[in-house]
Amino acid sequence: MGIVMSLGTCWLIANIWSSCDVGVNDSANSGFLVIVYLPLAFVVFSVAAGVTHSVMAKWTNATLALGSAVAVEIAIGWTVIAWIGIADDYPAPFCPGNIPAWWPHFIPI
Repeated sequence: MGIVMSLGTCWLIANIWSSCDVGVNDSANSGFLVIVYLPLAFVVFSVAAGVTHSVMAKWTNATLALGSAVAVEIAIGWTVIAWIGIADDYPAPFCPGNIPAWWPHFIPI
């Protein structure tokens, strides 16, 4: 589950940066995401899922433990996208409010 969430958030952040024209160029942004972000995100997501599942499995059934691990993964992913993906202090002329046009309006960031 950690690899899926780390790749998913990396893909979303890369698309947000590319749509809003954030950074020097796409190769510099990709280098940061692949070399720095992906390994760190994989460790964080994997540890969070493992700890959540093991703690919840002691008190509930396996389905509820897996569901709580997925909920924690989604919460961490959403936080990371809002923190790293949306550059509030970066002037983005292509994205009003630094939120790309393709982002769903019902999901706040």
